[in-house]
Amino acid sequence: MTIVLVESLDKLDKRKTVMNTETISSFDEIKENKDENFAFVMEATEDNVRSVTNHTDRVFLPSKSLMTFNPAVDCYVYFDLESYPFFQKFKKLMGQLQQSKGVLRFRRTMLEENQALVLSDLYVLSSIFGGLESVHIKQSKRQSGSFHMIMLVNFGKGIMSHIEYTVANEERIELELSGIKSIVEFNSDHMKPIQPESKTSLPLSYSVDDIIASARKVDDNMLKSLHAIRELIERRVSV
Repeated sequence: MTIVLVESLDKLDKRKTVMNTETISSFDEIKENKDENFAFVMEATEDNVRSVTNHTDRVFLPSKSLMTFNPAVDCYVYFDLESYPFFQKFKKLMGQLQQSKGVLRFRRTMLEENQALVLSDLYVLSSIFGGLESVHIKQSKRQSGSFHMIMLVNFGKGIMSHIEYTVANEERIELELSGIKSIVEFNSDHMKPIQPESKTSLPLSYSVDDIIASARKVDDNMLKSLHAIRELIERRVSV
């Protein structure tokens, strides 16, 4: 079955993509290709996302697409946070440590206010640490001209968390889990190249391979969980 990936093209790291790819502008340009190591890639415009409902290819959509419609085809969804290689390392360490209690500190700096991204992050974190048992949110007033959100979240597996979002002129993710005998930390700033001409990958980008490896098949449980988190956040927001 032909593989089709829908994503913002400036987020993709072509240098680290092993799969063969071809960039297209719409589904009309797709030709049948059953090679499992080949993918068509196109920009994540609203029209392209919605046109998925007319095709039966193996489609990979960004999680934000689920905020506007429920896909009518058997497709896959990938979550921004989960697609970064450093976060996959974090998940692996969590499995090795089997951390039962601790404090999670998560901070993301965004280029613009993005509630869909906030929801996406919470879904990924809850899939690791358990469901959201309680949430307290403080958000800056929209009239202030800036965006800042702080969440105190109690996850079902004994993890308390401080989650923070800020709008700035660059993207950054900081992640720390402190336990009784261990601390795990990641900071995307540490991945930045020392010089502009460095071959180091951009800090907040991922390859086509990363996306396909981390994507989840859409099902009713996913849609219900996202809906429940969205409702909980909307009820708790205070300004």
